[in-house]
Amino acid sequence: LARHLAAPAEEATPVMPAVAVAEKPEAAVARLRREIAVAPDKPELKLDPALALMHAGEADAAQAELDALPANLAEDARAKRLRNQLDFARVLKDAPDMAALRTRLAANANDHAARDLLGVRLLLDGHAAAGLDEFLQILKTQRDWNDGAAKKRLIAAFSVLDDEELVGSYRRRMA
Repeated sequence: LARHLAAPAEEATPVMPAVAVAEKPEAAVARLRREIAVAPDKPELKLDPALALMHAGEADAAQAELDALPANLAEDARAKRLRNQLDFARVLKDAPDMAALRTRLAANANDHAARDLLGVRLLLDGHAAAGLDEFLQILKTQRDWNDGAAKKRLIAAFSVLDDEELVGSYRRRMA
């Protein structure tokens, strides 16, 4: 083992890692498309450009990529998650800011449209529990509002969130 271990003098001189430069979303999309062209027999790569386009803020292009996926990939968990993220992003496209939504709710606590938009905004801004609480509030006060939109939002949010403990807690509360 001594032959394969570094000598103590070598360990004392640390090597500075190269600084990773964040890849721009447009460059990522171009790189991913080149990778797909090189390896067309790997269908799992076809979802990656859609993810990169979503991160670049190009929801329509990401949706087009998703629609072009083969049937087996269209039902993939990552594809479903991306679809839900795109739906949430589309909801907020022309939505008022958070302060305006809170003002609307202060004026009318039963303004479910404002509460729904606030929940989506909170969810996408990283305040998942607060966003889920807004959807639950709609579910408690008017279960069938907008053809059950609150329940649909909760289920979509569950697929987007990574925190399994939070999702499990809110699934139980929804039930």
